[in-house]
Amino acid sequence: MKREGLLQILLHESDRKGLFGRLIFEDVVRYLWRSGAPGVTVYRSEEGLDKQGHIQNMHSEYMSEQLPIKVEVFANQEELQDIMEHLHKEIQDARGQAFMVPEAWNVKQEDWRGENPEMQNDSLLKVFMKEEDEYNGTPLYHAFVRELQKLDIQWVNVIRALEGFGQDHVIRKTKMFQFANHSPVVLEAVLSASKVHQTLETLKPFIQAASGPAILLSGNLVASPAGKG
Repeated sequence: MKREGLLQILLHESDRKGLFGRLIFEDVVRYLWRSGAPGVTVYRSEEGLDKQGHIQNMHSEYMSEQLPIKVEVFANQEELQDIMEHLHKEIQDARGQAFMVPEAWNVKQEDWRGENPEMQNDSLLKVFMKEEDEYNGTPLYHAFVRELQKLDIQWVNVIRALEGFGQDHVIRKTKMFQFANHSPVVLEAVLSASKVHQTLETLKPFIQAASGPAILLSGNLVASPAGKG
C-alpha cells in the first residue's frame, strides 16, 4: 500500500477574516477545493471550548458559533506539505492548530497484502462516503455497521460531517431541516492486529462501494474488553 498522510486543521466556527469577513474554515475548504485536494471532510463539534476557554455547545438557548471545527484532508505527503506551506500563516493568524498523522494507508488500492507491516498493528479504519452511497439497496454505512457486527468488531462509529467533497469535487453540506441525504459520512472502526487482514478482506466489496477513500491508521489498542478485539 502507498503511504499517505492525514492532516487535521483545527479552527473555530466563528473565525473570520476581519470583523465581517469570510469564515476561515470555509476559506480553507475553498482553497483545498481549488488546489485539487483529493478529498476534504469538515466536522463541527457538539460541545467544546471556545478561544477564551469557555464551554460552548450547540444545544444552548442561542446556538453557539464558537464551536471547534476540524478540517480533515487525506493526501500524499507532497500534497500535504504544499497545503501546509500555503495555509500555515492563515491557521496561525486564526490561533488555530494543525495536526499531522504521517502514516495513513489507502486500503482501496489493490496492492495491499496481509504480510504488509501496517497489517501487523492495531488500527483505526476510516471510510469516507456520501450519505447516498448504497450497497445492495441498503445505505452503505448501515451495511458496513451490520457487517462489522457480524465480524464481532467491538467499536464502530458513524459520523455525519458538516461538509466535504471527494474525488468528484462536489461540495456537499449538512443543512438544518434538510431531508435529502447529501451529507458526507465517515465510518470509523477499531481493529485489533489479529483482525485487520480478515476484516479488510471481508469488507473489500463495501470499501469499493464507498465514494471516498478508506484509510488505515496504525496504533496500539491499550484497553479492550477481555477476550475481545
